[in-house]
Amino acid sequence: MARQLTGREWELIRPVLVEAKVSCYRDPRLRSIFDALLWVSENHVSWSQLPAIYPPYSTCYGAYYRWRESGVIQPIMTMFDIAAPVAQPAGRKPKHEANKRFEAAPA
Repeated sequence: MARQLTGREWELIRPVLVEAKVSCYRDPRLRSIFDALLWVSENHVSWSQLPAIYPPYSTCYGAYYRWRESGVIQPIMTMFDIAAPVAQPAGRKPKHEANKRFEAAPA
C-alpha cells in the first residue's frame, strides 16, 4: 500500500492544484486522484492496474497528464520525493503472458 498524505501535506498541495486550473475535479476527488498517483508511483505499475478504491484509471491518468503538461506536478513530486508513474500510452492495454502467443515470432 502506498504512503498516504497527511492532512498537513495535502493542505500544501491542494492550493497548488486548484490554482493551476488544469483540472475540473472538486477537492474530495482531487485528493483521491493524487492518492492514486502516489499508489501507481510507489508500486511501479501501469495506471490500468489501479485498484477500484480510487477513481477510474483513465480519470487519474488524465489528471496527471494535464498536471504534468502544465508543469504543476513536477515541483510537488520533487518536494515529496515522488517518482514519476509508469507511462502507459493512451489506448494501449498492458501486455499479459496470455497474449504473447498471438504475437509474431521474431525474424
